[in-house]
Amino acid sequence: MEIDWTTRQLQRYAEEGQYAISYMAKHETDEYFLERVLDLLRTYVEGLTHVSKDPASARIIVRLALVSYYKVQTRGYWARIVRLWPSIYDLAEWMNDFAAQAELMKETAVVKSNQGDWAGAMELFRYLLHHPRFVTLSPNQRADILFQTGVTFIQIAQYRQAYNVLMQCRAIALRFDGSEEPRRMNEHDGQPDVFRIEPPLWELHAYTLDQLGNIAMIQGQIEEARYYYQKYLDMLLQHGQEDDLACAAYQSLGRLWLFVDRFDEAIPLLEKGLEIRRKLQEKQGITTSLLYLAMAYVETGRLYQAEMLIDEAFILAKELQMIGGIAFAHLVAGSLEAKRGRMEAAIVQWKQVMAILDTHSLPTIGLPTVKALLLALVRTRQIGELASTLISVLRILRRQRIGLVAYLRWTFQILRINQMLRIRK
Repeated sequence: MEIDWTTRQLQRYAEEGQYAISYMAKHETDEYFLERVLDLLRTYVEGLTHVSKDPASARIIVRLALVSYYKVQTRGYWARIVRLWPSIYDLAEWMNDFAAQAELMKETAVVKSNQGDWAGAMELFRYLLHHPRFVTLSPNQRADILFQTGVTFIQIAQYRQAYNVLMQCRAIALRFDGSEEPRRMNEHDGQPDVFRIEPPLWELHAYTLDQLGNIAMIQGQIEEARYYYQKYLDMLLQHGQEDDLACAAYQSLGRLWLFVDRFDEAIPLLEKGLEIRRKLQEKQGITTSLLYLAMAYVETGRLYQAEMLIDEAFILAKELQMIGGIAFAHLVAGSLEAKRGRMEAAIVQWKQVMAILDTHSLPTIGLPTVKALLLALVRTRQIGELASTLISVLRILRRQRIGLVAYLRWTFQILRINQMLRIRK
């Protein structure tokens, strides 16, 4: 019996997808290979509009997306994830595999959040958290989705909601850690394990400590932040992650010391974190690490080194379409120009950040930028420019959702500046 063209194509997709899965289980992958994987996913989902869905090939394509996600995400293929993954999680839903659907939706939400599309990310997270089958997921996967939701809440300055979901994640980790193994996506077919659907619970617990530290630091609770960050690092070291996952903990502690002007303690930690991230080729992590280290170098007068790091961060952030990274790079670039005594150039950089803040909520970047810009305008005696900036500053502070007390404090400071302007006139 002759096999028609459509059937042959679906068989070919299944064969090539299975080969890619098996290859990634045994070998390191370069960008050429990942490009081929993404092309395979793209041509398959585009072809679904013309042919009937096929369970055998669909299962392999879904698994291929899950297997390849970490590699393509860390290499910066964010735009393609956002474009392809919705069709693939729809495919998982058609297969009635909610665990795969939820994982693919979470992955899409994480990338959207990294790109600054927080509304799109929260829509996906809310869908998952309110889905009647959410409770049927493994404790690991539930905790992972809660954790990623908490991270996005922090990014949009909704700290109470962030704290609540992070504590739910931590409760799951403390209850189930060591008692349940992560579900394997391919446990049903007896093939070799190549994909773990979610991190182990101890790892999620560690990440939760980091985010609780971030909330404490944003709210000015330095000792509480240090406590959480140190516990985070200790847990990673206990699990042998000194040259891997610990890079994020080194960055968190280094950033804390940076913000309290303890640069001698900050720099070694930030340098170590960046070194590990470079080895792991995590473009998003590298971008952030570059900028925190550049801040430390600016403060200690190592200006040429800071400039090199900032330039590299700009390239990566633009490649990733990482709105927060671009704004952060302009903020640090402005600090570099100010340190060199080029205040006009610094103001230009900080105004670039203000333009981004007018449409995006980035509270950890917004407050230092507003402070730096207002002080720079006062010091350069740009009274007219300062007056016209104040209204936009208040609008931006409202967008950053920094809380009533902080907002009133900033409003009071701006009113004082207005009073100064009237006196000078």
